[in-house]
Amino acid sequence: MHKSIRYAIAIILLLNTSNAMAFSKKIKSSGVEAGEIEVDNYGLIGFDNDASEWKHKTELEYEINDWLLVGIAGELEKPYGGHVGYEDTEIETKIQLSAAHSDSIGSAIELSYEFAADPAGYDALETALIIDGNLHTIRLVGNLLFEFPVGENQQGADAGFGLAFGAYHAYEGTPWEAGLEYYADLNEVRNTGGYEEQEHLAGPVLSYKIPHTHIKTRLGYLFPISDSAADH
Repeated sequence: MHKSIRYAIAIILLLNTSNAMAFSKKIKSSGVEAGEIEVDNYGLIGFDNDASEWKHKTELEYEINDWLLVGIAGELEKPYGGHVGYEDTEIETKIQLSAAHSDSIGSAIELSYEFAADPAGYDALETALIIDGNLHTIRLVGNLLFEFPVGENQQGADAGFGLAFGAYHAYEGTPWEAGLEYYADLNEVRNTGGYEEQEHLAGPVLSYKIPHTHIKTRLGYLFPISDSAADH
């Protein structure tokens, strides 16, 4: 069994998106490789006029076999006008249902539980349906996301859901991959509101794998394409 450690570093810049961080800005793929260990660091930096906010998440994932992944993650956050604080601890598992090949679609289900660090906050159970596949030289990935509040402090909170799509092209013979990503936070399941009340973001991403290593870096810039994503 081949074992290796993979590192990933990602920074996503968000323009005028003070409310656009409810769902993680990371698109998940269905792939699982037995014995792989992955350390993933990714951050979000949001700008609104003269203020900024950011989040940083570190994930440690272990792919037990060809269909099961387990992981643990921790997240730091600095809100607009606030101070840096530890946000939550997350445990996750991903179950691959089918593997993506040139002539077939890959699929997986991911389940995760977030333990809120703030005693006044509430925990959350998240689920994601992951679909991906290849169209000629383009890799396509889609995520359907649900979040359910859990715990004593969940009063007033409701289940939310969102979508994320990505299209990527790897340049053969080079360590570069370019893509476009789209994220939609569709508010509460029972009250989605209209398009302009939801948070829709889209933009380019560029990935680079350092030669002769398992280290991959990613930089992206997401633009608001709905009023809610742009308003403070």
